[in-house]
Amino acid sequence: AAFTVMVCSGNPSGKSTLLADRSVLCLEDDWFAMLVVGILSILFWCIGFGVLFTYVIIIAPKRWDSEAFRVRWAFLFVKFRKGFGWFSIAVVVKGIMTNIGFVFLSDPLLQIYWTVFIMAIQCGLIAGFRPWRIMALNLADLVSHLSLVSLGFLLTWFVEPEAAMDSTVQALSIINSILAIFVCLMAGVYVVAMQT
Repeated sequence: AAFTVMVCSGNPSGKSTLLADRSVLCLEDDWFAMLVVGILSILFWCIGFGVLFTYVIIIAPKRWDSEAFRVRWAFLFVKFRKGFGWFSIAVVVKGIMTNIGFVFLSDPLLQIYWTVFIMAIQCGLIAGFRPWRIMALNLADLVSHLSLVSLGFLLTWFVEPEAAMDSTVQALSIINSILAIFVCLMAGVYVVAMQT
């Protein structure tokens, strides 16, 4: 929600308005007030808590003997296999990166490709590391992310790309496909290496 204040769109009147609320004109007083709240929210919730959780995950091996530490920060670790507490950060980064695509990309086709790219990376991480404590959850998470990737590619049928976007979309499609395959291959190499 903090990112939505940054998404403006043009109107026939020639003025840019907030996509979430067309009554708010971008680059006007109301919008700047909302922008300050949005930026503070991003700094506090996304960056502040992200830094805190990253710090806790880094110091966890040294502090794990403390029962107070384990009780306070268990939510970061209990759902993952031992040594995979860092995957909490990966899940949060996936959410942030997915939303950033909707802020900086205005073309619907590019937004779809951005989302598919992020979900493909997450598929590779899940397939390669199998971070969830219960193995059936790894499969369920992988299937759900693959379903989102498939749905994303199906959604491209409903978007009419602009003529100027054709070469960009083709380039992004190729890059997206290659990177998704690369991430899956790297995950497979890691799995094989860990089993030998």
